[in-house]
Formats: sequence, C-alpha cells, structure tokens
Amino acid sequence: TGAGCAVRWPTSDTQLPTTCEVMGATYDPAFDPGEEKDDRAEFRWRGGETAALERVRTYIWEEDSLGLDYVGATMTTDPAKSCMRDKAMSKLSPWLAHGCLSPRLLYEEVQRYERERRKSK
Repeated sequence: TGAGCAVRWPTSDTQLPTTCEVMGATYDPAFDPGEEKDDRAEFRWRGGETAALERVRTYIWEEDSLGLDYVGATMTTDPAKSCMRDKAMSKLSPWLAHGCLSPRLLYEEVQRYERERRKSK
C-alpha cells in the first residue's frame, strides 16, 4: 500500500498514428477515399457512441425508416420487401458489435417509436 506499490501506466502519445503506420504495407493512398462518402454507400460510417446515437435518431425519427422502409432480414424474391433496398436495414450492427450502442437503449427507442408513431413490421 506504499508508494512503491502503485501501478505506473505509461502516458499515451499525444498524436494518433497515421493510417499508413497502422496499416503498413497493405495501405495504398490511391484507394483511400479519405473523408468522402463512397457513392455506392447509403451513408459514411463513423465510429463512436455519438455517431451511433445520431444514426438511431436519423433512422428512426428523422427519416421514419423504421415504419416506412425497414423489412428485417427476410428471404424474398419480392423487390418491394427486399432487404437490399436502401434504408431497408438499419445498419446499426457495427455500433452494436463494438459496444458503441446499447441494445437496451435501441430497444427502448423502438418501443417509444411504436408508442408514439406506429407499430413496426
């Protein structure tokens, strides 16, 4: 319990490593879109809790996609019910998988949406 028993953690660098330093020889700057959104993508994915909460707000409340577009993981040949359409899926999985978005919070938001607007499919 004395001064000699304290754990000493090294301080982190003040700057983050560059993309080239992180990816090494696999990195080719010619293929890096930087901050641009890929035209094939529905939106540009950013990590973190703030971005996750913004996506929940946009998808559920602003675009009303939960009620209008969401089809879930369905296997169908009907293009109107295809999960391949834009906005048919929430695309929240990366944030859930990385712990940036609480499943409990998402559940509560869906429940609130169903109470305030309509039942989802």
